[in-house]
Amino acid sequence: MKRKHEGILAGIHLFVVVMFVVFFLPYDLSFSGYYMMWAHGTSMMPTYDYSNVVMCYTPAEGTVEPGDVVTLLLPGPGERIPGTHEYTTEMKRVCHRVIRRYVEGNTTMIQTKGDGNAEPDDPVPESNILGVVYYQLPLTEFSLLFLALFAAMVVEAAAYLYILIKKDREAKK
Repeated sequence: MKRKHEGILAGIHLFVVVMFVVFFLPYDLSFSGYYMMWAHGTSMMPTYDYSNVVMCYTPAEGTVEPGDVVTLLLPGPGERIPGTHEYTTEMKRVCHRVIRRYVEGNTTMIQTKGDGNAEPDDPVPESNILGVVYYQLPLTEFSLLFLALFAAMVVEAAAYLYILIKKDREAKK
């Protein structure tokens, strides 16, 4: 019976650890080639609603094509660069669709446009691309997964508490 409890507790603990990694570390794990970001704003509506979470991967050089939705750095106010502890001063991170890819001199340039924007963005070097969006997680689904993580943490804490109380009672006998 003791081994059964240990197996169940180990499973719950593994679930909590995996969910913690999924929710809280992706921004810092962009070196793995995958990360999440909040797609807040209205520039990609109706494709992405305000405050959806988008899952991205780092593309191989030269593989981004028109029609791909990418996260990239565009001229604007500064913010933290994913996967680093550096901040830009002239760039902002956005999620927009590639509408044009061309070569200018020795540099491959891309032009993007938010699906909800009337005008395209100014062209930037392809090296400004941080990732390609491969999945969107609506805020409601993200919230449900977060609640599942919280519930798993409560169950894990209750299981540990139960084991401690049980051991204490056995020790008193």
